[in-house]
Amino acid sequence: GDTRPKLVNTLIDRVMAEEPVLLPDPEPLHHFVYIDDVLVALVASVEDLRAGRAPNGGDVFATSAELATPSDVLRAVAAVLDTEPLISSEHYQLPPRTVMRPFEGPRPDGWQPRVSLAEGIDRIVRSVR
Repeated sequence: GDTRPKLVNTLIDRVMAEEPVLLPDPEPLHHFVYIDDVLVALVASVEDLRAGRAPNGGDVFATSAELATPSDVLRAVAAVLDTEPLISSEHYQLPPRTVMRPFEGPRPDGWQPRVSLAEGIDRIVRSVR
């Protein structure tokens, strides 16, 4: 499996430990989807396939209601913890990259994410406190 540190957990750990947070590229847009919503989307997708109504040949996306940046996630973590995050002023050179667009496409029939970014962060923080 993917053993790399994950953004949300890393930000929560850093803010709770009152350690500086380094966001070398804080503004790219991502879909942050809470795991409960992903599971519901997966079940809906399987049901669509079984019923023969899978859009896009069965390729569907569990995308968030709105795109967010790592900075947005950091602000949500800080809000749940009722604190101001320590943001590192350290910088380093990022390697050249290709700008990637977030995944977009049809969602499973009738599925919409129910958990907002703020609510998902709140749930995660409460589970690790």
